[in-house]
Amino acid sequence: MKKFVRKVNLEEQKLALRAEYDFIIRGTFRMLNEESLSKDEKIKMLQKDYYQIAGEGVQRNELFYERLEKIKLELQEKTKKKVNQHFFGVLDLFLNAGILDQAERDELKDFQKTTKVAIQAKPTKEFERLWPKLMKFESNKIDKNREIAEKLIEFMKSKTENEGTLKSKVEALEFVYREIYSTVNFLEKYESGEFGFSLYGSFVNQFSIQASDIDVSLDIVDYDDYDEKDVLRFLQSKIPKTFQNNPDFKIIPPEDSMRIPVLEVDLRKWGLIVSFSVNNVLGVINSKLVKTYSEIDPRCRMLGILVKLWAGVHGLTSAKKNFLSSYAYNLMVINYLQTMKNPILPSLQAIRYEDPNSEQLAEFKEVRRQDKKYDKSTKYKVRIDYEDDLDVIKKYMRDKDFKENKKTTIQLLKGFFKFYKNKRKFEGITLSVREGRHLERNEDNDEKKYLYSIEDPFDKYHNPGKYLTATHFNVGAMLRCMKHSYRLLKEKNVMDIFLPFEDD
Repeated sequence: MKKFVRKVNLEEQKLALRAEYDFIIRGTFRMLNEESLSKDEKIKMLQKDYYQIAGEGVQRNELFYERLEKIKLELQEKTKKKVNQHFFGVLDLFLNAGILDQAERDELKDFQKTTKVAIQAKPTKEFERLWPKLMKFESNKIDKNREIAEKLIEFMKSKTENEGTLKSKVEALEFVYREIYSTVNFLEKYESGEFGFSLYGSFVNQFSIQASDIDVSLDIVDYDDYDEKDVLRFLQSKIPKTFQNNPDFKIIPPEDSMRIPVLEVDLRKWGLIVSFSVNNVLGVINSKLVKTYSEIDPRCRMLGILVKLWAGVHGLTSAKKNFLSSYAYNLMVINYLQTMKNPILPSLQAIRYEDPNSEQLAEFKEVRRQDKKYDKSTKYKVRIDYEDDLDVIKKYMRDKDFKENKKTTIQLLKGFFKFYKNKRKFEGITLSVREGRHLERNEDNDEKKYLYSIEDPFDKYHNPGKYLTATHFNVGAMLRCMKHSYRLLKEKNVMDIFLPFEDD
């Protein structure tokens, strides 16, 4: 009987090797401070593990070097000197073990942190890796009916970012950076602080559409004695007077009712608002988390954008008007794709927590409450690391036996409405992207008041669903619109869900 041998795919081989090398590198971080082992013992153990994978006599291991560069890029996002020192120690062990040569070690050690952007830096180079990529549409992944798929593609192309809108937003961002941010000497008032400029929100998380604005966090490092509104007022007072009476330029100061104070700069020339907040650490981090989810499967991004467009058409996106924010919808989409039969997405935080080197990889940020009901000086630490390497994520999904899900984007959209249109279904549960499942809702606090209890992946004090209370009349409008859209999708009237719904 002839025996058939499956040919090994080269990409699969590389994927497996990357995972093996990552395991070695992370193990070396853990080994670094193991006091029971001598330096020679550590080197021998390291050589044994490495040469078992790479083979003997490797001159320059490009794949291994690539994984170290990836760790280097991760550390550029971190501000802890101790973490970076650990990386240098790991490099020295690899050098002594003969796995790296001196030149390679020096290349990897020579980096600057990218989270602290110098005032003189140009945002084009600093931020271009964060800008949304243009959508790629595959009709077979949108709907089995080609006619329906093409109509939806045409609709999405008219609403999502294109080369023209992206270029316009980049120009506006550069203008704000050059003409506003870079002209302000923050040290005039905050003498010992170090200021940075970070992007977050839909422009970063890949769910940006043409109508989306840009969110900026003013990052204050090593300076605690500040009030968010005072910082924004100072920024407003320093904006050049030449803009004050310019009809193409309007400044909108922060409202007292805002959970996170925001100064808006309305750039009418570009038809765009740039919103400034202060030290929005978690906004920056959760935007990158959502971005990673959007890159795992293209259907996640398409579904998120369709839900955003749907909510916009029906006036269901506004925390100020007691509906849900775009961020809340993002989390609802991700959690739906995590908890459906044959899940499409895993939990990125769970992957990191399950890593045997989890403690060494863990990173924490100290954040302050920015809510009226909490004292302004209240601080607490949150764990902010998660798995963002797509190779590691896909290997994890294979190892955990994730079944292939062949549903089209329209089928997923129909399932989304079916999932969220039933009020009773959500009375006792909390949506948790952090754990990739539904948790039992805590009825001892305010959670029982909300239609959707949504756990923020990082901030335990923030429920993004809290603006839509279960007794508010908006709940009826939300659920009726979902039920109506679900019926239309069942009847194959896909485009009609983006027409205004006359609610009886």
